Amino acid sequence: MTEPGSLTGVAGAVTYGELHDRVVRTAAGLRELGLQPEQRVLLFMSDSPEFVTVFLAAMRMGAIPVPTSTMSHVDGLVELLLDSRARLLAVTPEFADLAVVAAGQAPELEGILAFGPLPSPLPVHQLAELDGGDRSVYSTTADSPAFWLYTSGTTGRPKAAMYRHGAIQLVCETYGAQVLGITPDDRCLSAAKAFFAYGLGNSILFPLSVGASAILEPAPSRPDQRSSSRPSGPPSSPPCCEPGCHRTRWPACASPPRPARPCRPPSSSDGAATSGSRSSTASA
Repeated sequence: MTEPGSLTGVAGAVTYGELHDRVVRTAAGLRELGLQPEQRVLLFMSDSPEFVTVFLAAMRMGAIPVPTSTMSHVDGLVELLLDSRARLLAVTPEFADLAVVAAGQAPELEGILAFGPLPSPLPVHQLAELDGGDRSVYSTTADSPAFWLYTSGTTGRPKAAMYRHGAIQLVCETYGAQVLGITPDDRCLSAAKAFFAYGLGNSILFPLSVGASAILEPAPSRPDQRSSSRPSGPPSSPPCCEPGCHRTRWPACASPPRPARPCRPPSSSDGAATSGSRSSTASA
């Protein structure tokens, strides 16, 4: 059974206390590497405690985490590295080979954050060993940039949408708490991956904002595989949507099912609260 207030999944369980310690050390380590506020860290990582750690650590020290699709090919990853002008590339082992090839084509990239040695001409820094002397929190406001997410590029080239720190609080308090009704007793499992805006909320922002538990699944979401590996425990809550709506209530929760609620399309104040697209013309 999942402990209240934790990250869990195939990679093992991490309590909130352990997560806080990892984030503080990693943020200090990023500073030690010379990363500056508002410089970008591209995350080419599966849903895992390491993803959560790097994402939160970058924001803690003022940098901009940029989660990117793990379905990207080399050319697509290179395009995002160039456009974001990322200084560091964080990668989990299953994507390391592709990341090394792409990193060699990004002249502004200064290093790779990884697990174990990689055959890269760039410095490779071990994520588990990052630490530093300055463990302070970078001062931000509600309008300070927090993270970027790239569009899919279906209507042209992918564009980076800039999300504000204030938008995180807003979407957690409105959509996460008021619409989905997530509480500390819930366990959240997202079909959408954390590099996608809705998955990022489901897997990280919503559960962490209320002290709930997040079940992190690194593998792609495929119904035939997920049905055979469903976590033990009470059944998930029923759909919240009206008949014919394609969205269902998410996440599954360990508490007794709540009454069904009609869902509504998120307004601009609920979700992204973006400040428009950001491209390679952004200052480093």
